[in-house]
Amino acid sequence: MKEKMKISKTYPIKHAHDIYTNNAEVYEKVVLLLHGFQLNGHFMYKRFEKLLPKDTLVIAPNAPFVVPLKKDNAWEPRYGWYFYDPNKKSFYINYEPAALWLSELMQDLNYKSKPLTIIGYSQGGFIAPKVAELIKQTEKVIGINAIFRSERFSIRDDVTYSQVHGTEDSIVSFGDARLEFNKIKATGANGDFFELKEDHFLNRNLVREALNLV
Repeated sequence: MKEKMKISKTYPIKHAHDIYTNNAEVYEKVVLLLHGFQLNGHFMYKRFEKLLPKDTLVIAPNAPFVVPLKKDNAWEPRYGWYFYDPNKKSFYINYEPAALWLSELMQDLNYKSKPLTIIGYSQGGFIAPKVAELIKQTEKVIGINAIFRSERFSIRDDVTYSQVHGTEDSIVSFGDARLEFNKIKATGANGDFFELKEDHFLNRNLVREALNLV
């Protein structure tokens, strides 16, 4: 007799989310910054906001799922966009919930419907093309040290997909990222793949290379 079963249910859970933004009232474009696993919106905001043009509305939300991080003898809240088990090669939570949440968020915050660029680092880069699929104002997707999994999103011919990846990346495979990018290019997707001699951590060189594509 089986001792374990799976059921699917939807629970209406409402809670507050922290979003880092420059609150630009006059803006011509929007940049959405998506952080990596066990990070937060402030991690991205402090690296990009001051380097973007003044006419840019910058939005860097915490991901919707809390992933506590233990530091010393305390726990600090960190966040994730989805949960994937690389050993089982399966998702506990896939891209869709966070992508839908972000699309609704951008409807509220980009009320002027200005052109959108999505910049995602690490896990935020993995999910970025899925978010672009759902937000019609998206013009550019830029992934940093991430992989655009072609089977996880629908490619839009009106969106430019670009990647910046460190050849020394010890967390996300540079070779896999290049291979997957070549797959989406083969379908006719617009964009380019840029490589730097860097590791995984989001340093100044990776940030500036990504900003050149905005």
